[in-house]
Amino acid sequence: MQSALKSTTCRFIGRPSSWQPKSSLFRGRIASACQTQAMRFSTADDDGSATHAFDRKFKTQQRSNAARAHVKWQKLSSPEVVSYDYIRDEIAARLVDRLDDIKHGDGFPLALDLGAGAGHVHRAICAEPALGDGAQGGMGGVRKLVQLDSSHEMLHRDADVPVRGGDLCDTYRLVANEEDKLPFPDGTFDLVISSASLHLINDLPKVLAEAR
Repeated sequence: MQSALKSTTCRFIGRPSSWQPKSSLFRGRIASACQTQAMRFSTADDDGSATHAFDRKFKTQQRSNAARAHVKWQKLSSPEVVSYDYIRDEIAARLVDRLDDIKHGDGFPLALDLGAGAGHVHRAICAEPALGDGAQGGMGGVRKLVQLDSSHEMLHRDADVPVRGGDLCDTYRLVANEEDKLPFPDGTFDLVISSASLHLINDLPKVLAEAR
C-alpha cells in the first residue's frame, strides 16, 4: 500500500470572500495541512483502485466499546440513560418491509445480514410472519438469518434478550470482517442484506461484488 495524495482544495465555508487569508505564507501552510490530512486518511493500491478512509481495527474497537457501554447503562435505573436503538430499529424495519415487495418464489429462506450489529434486522424480520397462504418464516419469507459482524461484543450484545416472534426466523451469529472474502461458498444465500453499516466500509465495490 502506498499513500495516495489526491487533489485537495481547502475552502473556508461560511466565511465571506473578504475573510480569505491574504498572506501567501498562511495560504501555503493551510494547503500543506490539508494535504497532510489527505495523506493520513487516504491510502491506495499501486493502481489507485481502493481508497481506505477508515481504520477498520479502530472502528471495530469503537463499536465494541459502545456495546459494552450499552450493557452497562442498561443496568442503571436512571432517567438520564437514553437508548438510541430506535433509530437503527426504524431503519431496519423500513428496509425489511421492502422484502415483501420483491417476487422471489417462496421468499428468501436463507439470508445473510452483513454488518449485523446488535440484531436490528433480525428483530425486524421476526416482527411479522411472511405474507401469503402457507408462507413460512418472518417478513420476506426469511426462515434463517446469519448475522455477520466484525465486533464480537456488538454482535452478541443482545444475544440473551428474547426476540418477539423469534420462532419465525432462526439465527446464527458469526464474527468476521465484513471487508474480507465471505467464508461461504458461492450461491449459499438467497439474500444478502445490510442496514446502516456499509458506510464504514473502505472498498464498497469489492464488498458488493463479494456479496453478489
